[in-house]
Amino acid sequence: MNEIAESLLVENELKNQGRVNLDSAMYNIDQLDERIDNTNKKKRELLEILRAGGDNQKEELIKKMNEVKIDQTKKINLQEIHHLETPKLNLEWEAAVQQNREFAKKNNIDLTSPYFSMFSKVEQVQMAATLVKKFEVIQLDKYDYLFATSCGLIAGFIDAMFVGTIQTGKAATGLQKKVDNTFDKLVKKVGKSQKIADLEKKKESAKTAEAKEKLEKMIKDLKQDIKGYDQHGNPIKWEKKDSIKTLESNHRVSYDAGTYKSVNGMTLDNHHLRSLAHDPGLIGLVFGVYNQLSGSSSFIGNGGEYVSVRTGNLNNELSGNFIQKIIQAVNNWFFHCLSDVAGSSSSTGRGSGLPVPGWVALQKLQLGNFNLNSRQQNMNTAEISDWMFKNGYDLRAFTAQTIPIIIYEVLLRCYWFCKQHFYYGKNLQESLPIANDRELARLLLFSSASFTAIDVVHATIKAQPGNPAFLATFLMTINIPGMLDFGFRSVQNIRNEVMHRQRIQKLLDNDIRVEFDRILLESTV
Repeated sequence: MNEIAESLLVENELKNQGRVNLDSAMYNIDQLDERIDNTNKKKRELLEILRAGGDNQKEELIKKMNEVKIDQTKKINLQEIHHLETPKLNLEWEAAVQQNREFAKKNNIDLTSPYFSMFSKVEQVQMAATLVKKFEVIQLDKYDYLFATSCGLIAGFIDAMFVGTIQTGKAATGLQKKVDNTFDKLVKKVGKSQKIADLEKKKESAKTAEAKEKLEKMIKDLKQDIKGYDQHGNPIKWEKKDSIKTLESNHRVSYDAGTYKSVNGMTLDNHHLRSLAHDPGLIGLVFGVYNQLSGSSSFIGNGGEYVSVRTGNLNNELSGNFIQKIIQAVNNWFFHCLSDVAGSSSSTGRGSGLPVPGWVALQKLQLGNFNLNSRQQNMNTAEISDWMFKNGYDLRAFTAQTIPIIIYEVLLRCYWFCKQHFYYGKNLQESLPIANDRELARLLLFSSASFTAIDVVHATIKAQPGNPAFLATFLMTINIPGMLDFGFRSVQNIRNEVMHRQRIQKLLDNDIRVEFDRILLESTV
């Protein structure tokens, strides 16, 4: 079929060249006809002058004779007619194919896509648009890829400069510090609002005017961040720890124990990780409700061992029917998590917050044998995740690392929306930057890849290859949300391409079947 298409393309080119030569010949004939007509006209005028005779016509006669002479010597601009070489006929098929290819090479005829080349430029554009729409061909250009890569690079430099290495045992800096402060303010605000609500309830039930006045004064002071006065009358500020205590008191749970003899490896600085109900994700929600309803606590000990401890009814009393108890348990779980997200009331400094959602699952991975630094023995994956949590990698650190990813995602999605809406003229719904679009998913992969490249280079340089503590520094510097996003984007693009190939194959199979049915119908008719 390709050879037949090549033959048709050569024949079409011969036809075009013949038409060009014919047009050139017609133009030349028209030029010659015009020259002859002009010359004959001047000769007729000259003949009329001669017939009229007389001395007064002598100058006019000389003038006309000069014009005729000039017209006869004037050069005619004729178009060149090229020699047209036609392939020989009556050849064997293989020889004809070879002859066509030699003719195409000599006349600069592109045979790489003979079917497409047989159409005119207008038809090619129309066909290209149809194929792009039908087969969902990606139309990204170099500027799209350049912008996507630039977004990732910008976010990578922000991560290196403002996030850096997660601090171990001391106050955070940069974006980490801002995120820590944001969580502190959130906890302080929620705890204070609950304390004010408790005082409002007490005021409503107060029996004396003096008691109500005292409670009103406490509420007014509390709204101004004053929880009381010292012996000299100086105001005492309401702190984050006061809010944590309020939340812990209002939302007591059965699983909030710092140590248990039966749970090996659990200490005060990692019990938020080892307690399944302290996970701020789906795992924590399920076990938080279960532990409150059953009066138990669920932990992961050393070696990935699951431990369940009966604790009795140490949480707030759950009342009502089963659904009401679940709602109350969820409420307790959420606000208790909030009380721990910025450290406990007894913690000093930054404190031990909540683990990253799903981080507790790493305790089941008793795999590997890694040397973090020269001061510690080799650890497996579960022990390393425990070490990272103890050294500051909690939900707050994870959130700080997520900010650069949000930056390049927002930049790229805004660019995508503007280009689709203002450049291509699509409506708002079609321009929404939803990542299930193959083109947008491809650009997000490029942004994620460039960000990860900068991140890995920065973490490697910061950890200093050859340093005994290389792995420890590398793990606390590498942007884990970025690595997860890069993995997700890679899987997403592979899935998109597989599904796209399946759709294209289905379209081709359907087109072939329809064409076969048409030919079969014509043959029977």
